[in-house]
Order: sequence, then structure tokens, then C-alpha cells
Amino acid sequence: MPADPAHVGRVPAVACLNPFMTSFRPGQIADRGLFRLLPAELTLVDDWPINTDETRRHIWFGDNPGMGDPGFLMYFLDGNAYQREADKSFWVKGESRAEFAIKTDRPMRRAVFTLTAGEVATDVRIAISGRSQRIHLDAGASQQVTFALDAGTPYHKTTHALVWIASASSSAGFAPLFYGSNDTRYLGVRVKPVLVP
Repeated sequence: MPADPAHVGRVPAVACLNPFMTSFRPGQIADRGLFRLLPAELTLVDDWPINTDETRRHIWFGDNPGMGDPGFLMYFLDGNAYQREADKSFWVKGESRAEFAIKTDRPMRRAVFTLTAGEVATDVRIAISGRSQRIHLDAGASQQVTFALDAGTPYHKTTHALVWIASASSSAGFAPLFYGSNDTRYLGVRVKPVLVP
């Protein structure tokens, strides 16, 4: 069956129509279109185009004081999540789905995500390794969601590391600027990931 030229042409067209932008920010090509539908190559985490953007790669999470949880690296595969907060959580943009990879140096049994709504209620979908859960959060509400993890994908033959792909989405959003803050971001749901070995 021949490929649809309208869809095939969009992939190189983005790079050809604006080659300078593509060369300066190669990771942005995966933020929309056909690349959003394709799975990430998990054995080549350090070779992804997003690695040219320091705000989206090798972000240290976990290792929370007093919790005894292990630290791990996260890679944000699109621009739908804001940078890590001081408490090692992150915000998903309002009305968006953020996809991210979790990389560890050892097997993990569970992933625990603490989800917190901001000033508005939101419906959240959180997924990891093909399993997902949907929950409704009222404004200011928080809830923990736990997943049993599979064995993970080996990152590299010579490096003992495992990778899982996860995503979080929010159906609504708000701008803290309109609630007495100087923060102009459009926020959806706050996600704090913790792994259990």
C-alpha cells in the first residue's frame, strides 16, 4: 500500500522550510505532527535530538531528603512540561500531554506519581509502560497514583541502565498570574515522580 504523500511530505517539509530553526532546535521537530505518533527509540536515549536542550535532558529527580528513594534521570520528549521545581516535581502545561522518559541504573518495582491540581479542577491521565490511570482532581486537590513497573528497556549493551516511557496529561489549565502570583505560565497538573526499588 503506497504511503500518503500528504503525510510523508510533512516530515521533511518542516526541516526544509525552516532549516536554521531545525538546526538550532532539532528536538522541537518531535513536538508535533507525525513524530508525535512514533515511539521513542529507547536504546539510544543519549542520542535523541532533545539532548541539545539542557532543560529537557538529564534532569535529576527522586533522591528526596528523608524518603530514602533512589534518584533517577528524566528526559522530556516534548515541550509540554515546565522545568523541574525545587521539590523535584514538574508542571504539565494546561490542556496538554507531556511525554517523558525515566532512566535508572537498576531495576525498579513501582512508580508513584503524586498529582496535584492548581487553581482549577482537571481530569488527569497518567501512563507508564503501556498502563494508564485516569483521575479527576478538584482545585487544589492531590492524589497518589501507583504503577507496578515492568522490567524496563535496557538502555545500552555496555551500560547497565533501564528506561521507561511515561506521559501525563491535563484537561484544563490556569495562569497563576490571575490568582495573585507573578507566574505567567499556563499550568495544568503538578507531577512528583518517585520510584521504589
